Amino acid sequence: AIAEGSGVAAGSTVATLQSIGATGALGAMSGPVVAAGIVAGMLFVAGIWLFVKWVRKPWFPAGYGLPQTKEVKKGVWLVATEEGIGNVMLYPCQNKAAARKLFDAAPTPLARLLLDPTLREIQHAGWNECALANIRKYISKGEDAEALV
Repeated sequence: AIAEGSGVAAGSTVATLQSIGATGALGAMSGPVVAAGIVAGMLFVAGIWLFVKWVRKPWFPAGYGLPQTKEVKKGVWLVATEEGIGNVMLYPCQNKAAARKLFDAAPTPLARLLLDPTLREIQHAGWNECALANIRKYISKGEDAEALV
């Protein structure tokens, strides 16, 4: 086969050098590939960290300066929000108009409930159904603030 010019003899110097060259090329490429993998991993972890920080940031910073509480109580209009995972906040309002104004002023994605003085849900809004469920669960646990802590 070699006499006919169709290849390189196995075990020859050329074949050995070609084999080393191919392996050497793989070895030379593995450094940049590993480095790229490390960088990609670091970027992924950084992205997760930033996402968690974004999710936990207050969407509705202190209800625009209004008093807030964690105590569920009847007798006042309430706007209930989830500001960060599991962080339910309640904003008591003097009347329906004030509660409606606060409810409507909240950012669109913010999960929130408008509750009348008997704690009946009048309206809900927000994109996160799980957060709405958390708020409803928090309210349904009762009026005892100690049980909610």
